[in-house]
Amino acid sequence: MKIRLLARIMLVFTLFMTMELTAANGAGSGNFIDAVQKGDMAKIQILLQAGADVNQRDEREKTPLIIAVENGNLLLTEELIAWGADLNVPDAWDNTPLLIAARKTDNNMLHILLNAKANPDLSNKNSITPLIASVQRGNTGAVKMLLEYRANINAQDSLGRTALMWAVSKKNEALVRLLLENGADARIADRENQTALTLAEQEHSGPEILLLLKEGLRNRPAQAVRPNSQPAGEYTGQRRIFQPAIEPGRLLIGNPKAPVTIVEYTDLQCPYCAEGARLMKDTIAAYGDRVRVIVKNNPLPSHRQAILAALYFEAMVKQDPDKALAFLDSVFSKQDELKEGEPFLKAVALVDGADPAELQRDISSADIKNIVAADLAEAGKFHFDGVPVFLVNGRPLYGVPARTTLFHLVDAILASG
Repeated sequence: MKIRLLARIMLVFTLFMTMELTAANGAGSGNFIDAVQKGDMAKIQILLQAGADVNQRDEREKTPLIIAVENGNLLLTEELIAWGADLNVPDAWDNTPLLIAARKTDNNMLHILLNAKANPDLSNKNSITPLIASVQRGNTGAVKMLLEYRANINAQDSLGRTALMWAVSKKNEALVRLLLENGADARIADRENQTALTLAEQEHSGPEILLLLKEGLRNRPAQAVRPNSQPAGEYTGQRRIFQPAIEPGRLLIGNPKAPVTIVEYTDLQCPYCAEGARLMKDTIAAYGDRVRVIVKNNPLPSHRQAILAALYFEAMVKQDPDKALAFLDSVFSKQDELKEGEPFLKAVALVDGADPAELQRDISSADIKNIVAADLAEAGKFHFDGVPVFLVNGRPLYGVPARTTLFHLVDAILASG
């Protein structure tokens, strides 16, 4: 009798584990991701024991580890690492768990990931490394931690900027000193041929920072070091062709009947988008009537003023496309002031010729909100989790592309007729 009862219990347990295994893999893999999102440790343990893939991705290419890091769940992060989670698998924008932790200024999470031997030098589609992200946020503790784990101090982002250049741009004397003491090379030049010293002079970073940089250059040769490569924005020949909606009334730069259409997904608080906007101007200048640019919005959640800026931008488009373009240029050229929020945006809009009454009415209107919401929905459908993105007749370029990369693609499209 006891043997039969034991056999029945074992059969039920086997059936239960088989059901959980089926749920954990294949069509039911969403159950595991859902449990991770909810932080349901008991269910996560059951599914992992049943054979769930600890590195499976959700529909936005996020692994359970990335979700745990985004949610700031330290215990779950440690549990997933113990089960063999790959520390370096990125999301759709090539953000690794370590980079996400750096951008969230979560130093406890950074320590867990670095201690587990996450690669500190992997970058996203804008070539932002965890060190650069930490400097951009003024997170001295994270910078020290990353340097202790031998992060590449001279890595360059898609603008050609190093961590030292960003510290100079942010006027952070303590970080400038720390980076120079740890071997940052002040000779390196960015895409505009600016070094940390010339950037400090241009942006009036202060006499203390200028002195530190000049002292840092004394023990090095005087010549500038140019970037060796430009990994961001490269066109890798993806076969997928995106088909964005082209609604009437959008800001259009160039010839409306041009054979090449570039749809630009931007965020007015993103410095890489500012560079992308300048590249679009250069492209129009180079190709004339053969290229048109359509601007769409993809304000990121991490940029607190980005949605409001997008609403102001679209309200300006409704009033006058030329004034909207001037507004776009003004905001991009004064991005540091965007932290002031609506007073800054309103002041810029008025300087660029906006009608005050129309502006106030339109930024609160359903029509303008729906335009921004539709752009966000489209970017989400395309899995554009970062900015900028450029669709060149539907072919994607992620991040700020090198001019040669973009121009080669445009030339190929024009040559194909």
